[in-house]
Amino acid sequence: MVRDICLYCNKEKPIEDLVKNKRKKNGYERECKQCHTTRQKKWARENKDTVKEMRSKQYRNNLKPTVYCIVSNGKTIYIGSTNNMQARVSIHKSNAGRGYSLDGDRKKQVSLYGYLNKNTFSFKVIKEFDNMEDARKYEQELILSTSGLLNVNTSTNDRIGMEG
Repeated sequence: MVRDICLYCNKEKPIEDLVKNKRKKNGYERECKQCHTTRQKKWARENKDTVKEMRSKQYRNNLKPTVYCIVSNGKTIYIGSTNNMQARVSIHKSNAGRGYSLDGDRKKQVSLYGYLNKNTFSFKVIKEFDNMEDARKYEQELILSTSGLLNVNTSTNDRIGMEG
C-alpha cells in the first residue's frame, strides 16, 4: 500500500486519504482530506463576504433563460423553458423518479413522468436567451411548429409529446 506524509498534520496516510490532483505526478496532493476540509472551512469562516459574493455570482451566472427539450428513445417528448436549467433538470429527474409533477395539468404530467420513470431520457439545450420573455416566445413558436411531430395539443398548451 502506497503511503505519504501530510504536510499539515505530519501524519503518514494511505494515498487514498490524500486529496486528488490530476496535475501532480502521482495524482495526489501532499495534504490529507481531513486537513484540506479543516483548512477550507476555516478559510470560509474567515472570508464570509467573499464566499457570499462568489456564491451569488455563481448563482447569477446559472440564471440564463433557456429553451430545452427532453429526449427519450431518440424522440423529443417535451419542450420547456426556464431561467435556471440546473434546477429545472433536477426537478424533472426528481419527478420522474416519483412518476408525477406538482405543476401543470396533473393527468398529463403524471403521464409524462410515468413515461420518463420507465424510460431513459436526456436533456438538450435548444437555445439560450438574454431575457425570459424571448425564451417563452421561442418556446411557444417551437411547440406550435412541432405540434404534429410531438403530438402536442396546442389549444391547452400541452407540451407533452406522447400519447397519454
